Amino acid sequence: MPHAYQAFGMQIRSELALRLPPASTDSNRDWPVTIGYARVEKDPSLTLSIGRIRYGTTALGVQVDVPWAGSYRIIGDNRIEVDPLSGAAEENVALYITGLVLAFLLRTRALLTLHGSAVCGDRGALALVGKQGSGKSTTAAALAGLGYQMLCDDIIPIAEGPRVLPGIPQPKLLPDAYEKLVGRLEEAGHLFDGVDKYQVNLGGSTLAADLGAVFILEAGDHPEVFAQALKGAEKLKAVLDHVSTFAGLDDISTQFNRCADRLGSVPVFRIHRPAERDSLTEVVDTIAQIDKKRMHR
Repeated sequence: MPHAYQAFGMQIRSELALRLPPASTDSNRDWPVTIGYARVEKDPSLTLSIGRIRYGTTALGVQVDVPWAGSYRIIGDNRIEVDPLSGAAEENVALYITGLVLAFLLRTRALLTLHGSAVCGDRGALALVGKQGSGKSTTAAALAGLGYQMLCDDIIPIAEGPRVLPGIPQPKLLPDAYEKLVGRLEEAGHLFDGVDKYQVNLGGSTLAADLGAVFILEAGDHPEVFAQALKGAEKLKAVLDHVSTFAGLDDISTQFNRCADRLGSVPVFRIHRPAERDSLTEVVDTIAQIDKKRMHR
């Protein structure tokens, strides 16, 4: 029997076991997606790449070749075919579906996709973006400890409204962050993502939420944590740096227009933190205080 999941507004039936929220009877079923095994020949003509991963458009759809996991084909907006590499562990093959291939499928809808994490509070969703290593997932997990609900990690899809669609509400934490926020690593082997992080289920929302604010996390030569409100062109440029796109496939002008349309009235803050010390508690408190002030306006 196929596994049934929900994420990003999709109702997913998959032959592979995936680390996704299970389908519920009350969820939106407007976007049915199936994932199954099929023969997908490696295509040497794929010219686009992310490191050693190659991708591109073929006559049958968008294809993604991961040398150490397998080949994947996205057909239309509702089908993913998977051809695992001989000997590859199923969980490793599945990892690239949830972490990469679903992002290609999201391109078939008019969504603005940010790279980061999102949580949901009483005043809507808060999107956390930043460069690699800026602490997006860790900050989201810490906010969950304050009562916020996880909405998504890694991929933040923003529909018209703007509304954040619930995605994969399981932050990926580095070992030190896991031990600080969750518990002992010795008890977390089953959560390891096969690369360098632990994927943690902290509970999350399965409902879309209005986007309340965007926070850009940035480490620098600062003694203390402080927030900087961004306006106008500076705000738009700062957010555009964290829009998730696939070079060679996505039109930059389309992404710019979506960003301007959906985030024009959304407050954006740059959260500066010292690079030389642990300031997680201060960062989380700063974000929570800004959100609280928004609640009382």
